[in-house]
Amino acid sequence: MGFVLPGGNAAVLAAVAALLAGLALATAVLALGGLRRARARTTALEAAAAAQRRELEAAAGVAARTLQLLARLNAERTQLQERLQVLERRGGAGALDEAIAFARRGGAPAGLRARFGLSRGEAELVTRLHARRPRAPAA
Repeated sequence: MGFVLPGGNAAVLAAVAALLAGLALATAVLALGGLRRARARTTALEAAAAAQRRELEAAAGVAARTLQLLARLNAERTQLQERLQVLERRGGAGALDEAIAFARRGGAPAGLRARFGLSRGEAELVTRLHARRPRAPAA
């Protein structure tokens, strides 16, 4: 016969079964703790991702408004450049004197506009005020 412990083989089997059950319970408790920690970490990561998503959406809004502002500023810059070119073509008071002299020599409003950079209204006004007028016959 084989080796027999006091209380029989059933007692040994019961002790081994109790030991295995204890180990299984300890493993389950450790796994449950790990699962809780993993869930907490997942929740924290999801919250951080949501916060980053909100920040990204806010930044995208700022970028869109910045692009609109940039487009508006660029259009204004273009208008200012055009106005500056017109003013540079006029050349100040001397250029106005030249435009008046041009009109007195019979220059047309279109010529004033092209040559001196005057607006249509300015060219017509200079022509009306300073163009040669036919002289009335002597009575």
